[in-house]
Amino acid sequence: QSISQVESIQSGLSDPHNFGRTVKIISFINGEKIVYKPKNLGPDKAWEDLIDSLNAINPPVNLKACKILAFKDYGWTEYHSNDSCKDASGINSFYFRSGAQLAIFYLLASTDMHEENIIAAGEYPIPIDLEMLLQPDAKEKRYDKSKNEAYDFAIRQLADSVLSIGTLPSYSI
Repeated sequence: QSISQVESIQSGLSDPHNFGRTVKIISFINGEKIVYKPKNLGPDKAWEDLIDSLNAINPPVNLKACKILAFKDYGWTEYHSNDSCKDASGINSFYFRSGAQLAIFYLLASTDMHEENIIAAGEYPIPIDLEMLLQPDAKEKRYDKSKNEAYDFAIRQLADSVLSIGTLPSYSI
């Protein structure tokens, strides 16, 4: 693509990383945007590669991932905005893709995949923060079984389910 002049830089869009740096969105006068992230984007790049590989085998539903340019402690990602679906068919496709994506997140022991980390780009749910892929099982505090066995069992069941990913609505106290 041709190079365009920077129009604006929007900053302070995330928690601080690497000595207080935050995510920035750079807007160009030609209308294009790109996202700067001050952290290692290895998991994001691995996700992009996985989605590209899955899409290449002609699955029943294709997914989208941000294009990534990753360096050691920072990187650049493709910008996606939140966009509505055009019709009921698009809404159905969005939720079907969300279910497929949820299954992959579950297989990869992912957490923290809530509404702030996934962009609804029309018919595509696109994860924008993938640092919580391949997370080890958190050991829940074990309680005195004589008093809290049912509670301990319920917590373990939830932790071992797709609810632990954070995409689906759930109740918390």
